[in-house]
Amino acid sequence: MASLIDLTHPIKNGIPVYPGDRGVILTPDSLHGVAPDGCRMAHVGRANIGLHNGTHMDAPFHFLPDGFTIEKTPMERCVAKTTLLNLAWLTPSAEIRPEHFTGHELAISENASLVIRTDWSKRWLQPDYFTSHPYIGLDAAHWLLNKGVKMVGLDFPSIDHPPFDTHMLWLGAGASILENLTNLDRISGTSFTLIALPLPFVGMDGSPVRAVALLD
Repeated sequence: MASLIDLTHPIKNGIPVYPGDRGVILTPDSLHGVAPDGCRMAHVGRANIGLHNGTHMDAPFHFLPDGFTIEKTPMERCVAKTTLLNLAWLTPSAEIRPEHFTGHELAISENASLVIRTDWSKRWLQPDYFTSHPYIGLDAAHWLLNKGVKMVGLDFPSIDHPPFDTHMLWLGAGASILENLTNLDRISGTSFTLIALPLPFVGMDGSPVRAVALLD
């Protein structure tokens, strides 16, 4: 029987957000009694959350004014057989380079979706989470795009650091990015089915997702 592993950071007040972003505000509005239409009312909460807070997906429009927006993300990217690459031995601020894919070329080329494990997610509440994470260099991004990868998932907050050249290259190729994954150390093996569905915010640049690994 297949099993599911949650790859999503829980969303709550006070979760870390990218420097400069507004914090998440969840408001549990409480309504009691019976509404005028006769329906019983209970809790109707509200959420103020940035589209790139927590575990989320970037659409090309995030950096490119002519890139497609999040509701146009191809569904086959959101539920897809995915290659898992374990780079948990990387040091802080390490650049992921083409040589890190040596020995994994065939596995990566088999799927259009790749998730990279670095275990940086274990630093989720640490001060350096957003400043010292590994990143995908331009050479590695070119290599992956040439292999046909269209979705890359990461257990760190951004595919790169300012000035965001890899963002520009990756999204400019019409590919998608899944950031702030967690629990990748719970996946055994080198492939799984990734389910990561963004909300169809029309005309917007990204969306929080509930990402899960479906294991056979």
